[in-house]
Amino acid sequence: MDGARFLFTNAYESALLRQLTGWSEAEVLARVGVWIVTRGADGVSFLTADGPAEHVPAVATDPTGVGDAFRAGFLAGLSRGCPTAVPPNWAAA
Repeated sequence: MDGARFLFTNAYESALLRQLTGWSEAEVLARVGVWIVTRGADGVSFLTADGPAEHVPAVATDPTGVGDAFRAGFLAGLSRGCPTAVPPNWAAA
């Protein structure tokens, strides 16, 4: 994952990643541009090494499959150059 622009995990995967690698959150963030953690009904968190985490709450819905749909939509928007696909202060990440 070294040098990745984006790292997508869900909350469980983020905990597993830290457990299996022995890395702290800061050590993961030193390797990637933006760490995006989907949290089901609790929304999504954006983390970078350069600033505080930003959390976006979820819309009230059945969270089944929402993380996968979020990833697809995020990457589709990014690939199409949508300016809202990445928070403005992270565009260079």
